[in-house]
Amino acid sequence: QREARASLERAQEEDAREERQDLKDHSIRLRMTEREWRQQCREEEAAERLAEREEAAAERRRERERLEAIAREERAKLAEAALARCEDASEIRRIKAELQKADAESKAELAAKNLAAQQELERQ
Repeated sequence: QREARASLERAQEEDAREERQDLKDHSIRLRMTEREWRQQCREEEAAERLAEREEAAAERRRERERLEAIAREERAKLAEAALARCEDASEIRRIKAELQKADAESKAELAAKNLAAQQELERQ
């Protein structure tokens, strides 16, 4: 009976050792699973942050392009206004030149009439 009891105790101890080893292995698997889960969470969070940064960058790029378009439109308007002023200025210069020419012609005509009148007076 002692041998049977000793054999039974050894079997129970062996079973207990195997059960402890199984629990240890299971605990290791759980820790690995938890580590993998945490790693996956970190990777997902990193991917979300990256996507947010990319979206923010895209939004800044769209805003910059919008502002550049507005700036181009403003520069075009300014250039158009400057061109109109130049055209107005050249029109003003042309009119002034015509007025100066007409004034010079009038003065010349007046001088010629005065000269003719003076010569007529001198003849009389």
